[in-house]
Amino acid sequence: MRRLLALLIGVRGRLAAAILAATGTVAAGVGLLATGAYLIVRAGQQPGILELTVAIVGVRFFGISRAALRYLERLSGHDAALHLVARLRTRAFAAVERLTPGGLEDERAGDLLSRLADDLEEIEQALLRALLPAAVTLLTVLSAGAAAWALLPAAGYLVAAGLAVTAAAVGGAALVAGRLRSGRLAAARADLAAVVVDLVEGADEAAVHGRAPDLLAAAAAADARLTRLSRGAAWANGAGSGLVALGSGLCLWLVARAGLQAVAAGTMDPVLLGALALLALAAFEPVAALPHGLLRLDDGLAAAARLEALERRPDPCPDPPVATRQMPSPRLELRRACLRHRPDGPWALREVDLTLEPGKRVALVGESGAGKSSVAQALLRFRDLDAGDYLVGGVDARRLPGADVRRLVGLAAEEAFLVEGTLEDNLLLGAPGAGPDRVRRALEAARLDAWVAGLPAGLATPVGRGGAEVSGGERRRLSLARALLAGFPILIADEPTAGLDPEAAGAVVAALTAAGLRHGLLLITHGAEGLQEMDEIVLLDRGRVAERGTHQALLASGGPYARLQEARGAPSR
Repeated sequence: MRRLLALLIGVRGRLAAAILAATGTVAAGVGLLATGAYLIVRAGQQPGILELTVAIVGVRFFGISRAALRYLERLSGHDAALHLVARLRTRAFAAVERLTPGGLEDERAGDLLSRLADDLEEIEQALLRALLPAAVTLLTVLSAGAAAWALLPAAGYLVAAGLAVTAAAVGGAALVAGRLRSGRLAAARADLAAVVVDLVEGADEAAVHGRAPDLLAAAAAADARLTRLSRGAAWANGAGSGLVALGSGLCLWLVARAGLQAVAAGTMDPVLLGALALLALAAFEPVAALPHGLLRLDDGLAAAARLEALERRPDPCPDPPVATRQMPSPRLELRRACLRHRPDGPWALREVDLTLEPGKRVALVGESGAGKSSVAQALLRFRDLDAGDYLVGGVDARRLPGADVRRLVGLAAEEAFLVEGTLEDNLLLGAPGAGPDRVRRALEAARLDAWVAGLPAGLATPVGRGGAEVSGGERRRLSLARALLAGFPILIADEPTAGLDPEAAGAVVAALTAAGLRHGLLLITHGAEGLQEMDEIVLLDRGRVAERGTHQALLASGGPYARLQEARGAPSR
């Protein structure tokens, strides 16, 4: 509960306005029914019309006030909720950005999406349907009890006690039901989202490998669990509504009984009896919202805990408290670099030395799992080294914000992300303000200019969902063009030729080697294309540097590099 209340500090003014407006709405409703009852009873006595004027005006006043205050309540309540969600969404996205990619490797995409969407909605609903009605109920106990006491003191105590006891019973039952679920509804919703995302994104592969029935069964099981928990919540909500009906009915009977006794004793005007009875009934309006709302409170608390857990995750590469102000030169050096992805995990890199600078072209080769991608993560400062040094322009990278490092070194990723837009939209992700001339030069450097010129819509051609309308080679060259457009002094190309036919692979490597004459280039590859053009080749084996040198020198030595190339069918010279 403290987590949720702490989140409300930033919107306390808007929330207070919503509570006052909601309390005013209940008061206007009580006044409308009480005044209406008085008007009906008094009119039955056939007095002069002037004697009914105040009651008639009162009915109109309370009716209009109730509608106006209800509007203000909705407006101010949702204003507070949406401001809260906007702040939380900003914080959540900031946490994701801070943790990406090294701090989120154990997160499923669907679960992360559920935190950014469903959990925020649960917090919004907890505010509107639980905390707001609870605060209004507390104020109503006091105000309705005082109003009833003004008509009949004994009735005032009965109304206040009836509201308090019913609210406590309903609230206690709802909170117990919520505790029994222990936030499992939010977890079940996240599990279902994760399974559905896996099913949708992996539908083709699942069908090819015969795993579609397994994924469908997992989705059905997750849906059944969510349905079972939701059904339990519905039963609890119904039981709470029954308690409200029982409490309001019992309170009405006790107030009416006390009123009849007062009328019989001559201590109360019988005309006021109807007003007193309807006042007691109308005062239960906010209590009726508690069963459903307090059930949502537990989900809101669980959602707040999940978001807090995301925000409290340690940053894999924390920025320094006092950063170096001057941008260093684009010379990257790894000295005896050691890295592992988990504190208790195996070493991904062990005492690796590497130097990159503009104009130098280096190839990083080795079997899968040798540590090539770990080198890229270290250079991009997605992960800090566990031992050794990473220097950027002679400055320890830990003294630089990660964003500053990534202004000097860019990545053309193996699986380039393409947004569902046009070719131009995807290119401009690298440099949103780039003009047509810069875009044209980047396309030429990536050997994409002829392909784009042959498209009917040119750069306005849509790439489809996830880049489905472009081939693998075109996707990788788009990633390269995007990185070149951004103008990084150092460029890392991660497996740029993986899965490409020889012609496409040759075009990509030609573009990379040409770019390496102006930029520093780190080519991470399994293939043999373009290795002859590299200034240095570094062979990694289980995180260590097994060999380094030029292509010809390494082949001539007959060592691990030569054997690797021979196994892959590359020419021996």
